[in-house]
Amino acid sequence: MTVPMTQFLPQLSDALAELVAAAAPLVVAIRVGPNRHIAGILWRADMVVTSDQMLPAQESYSLAMSGGELVPARVARRDPATNLASLSLDTLASPAPIRAASDSTAGSLALA
Repeated sequence: MTVPMTQFLPQLSDALAELVAAAAPLVVAIRVGPNRHIAGILWRADMVVTSDQMLPAQESYSLAMSGGELVPARVARRDPATNLASLSLDTLASPAPIRAASDSTAGSLALA
C-alpha cells in the first residue's frame, strides 16, 4: 500500500522550521549605512563571514546580533576571489551549536 506524500508534509514542514529556528542565532545584521544592513553569519565566537562585494570599506562596523545586542567589529580579511569577507568581533559572541550532518543519500534534502 502506498502512503500519500501529503501525509508527510506536515512533519517535513515542522522539521524544516525547527532547523531554521536552530540556525537563526547564527545570522547577524551588519550596519553599512543609515537604515541599511547586510547579512552575515556568525562563523566562530569571534568572527562573522559575509559577502565581500556588499561590504563597503569602513574602519569599523556595528553588528546587530540575533538577541538584539550591538557588537563592534572590524575587517579581518577580504577575499574578492571568493567574494568573502571576515569581520573580527571586539567581544565574543555565543554561537549556537551546529548539529553535525548525518550521512545522506542521493535524493536527500539539504538545508543551507
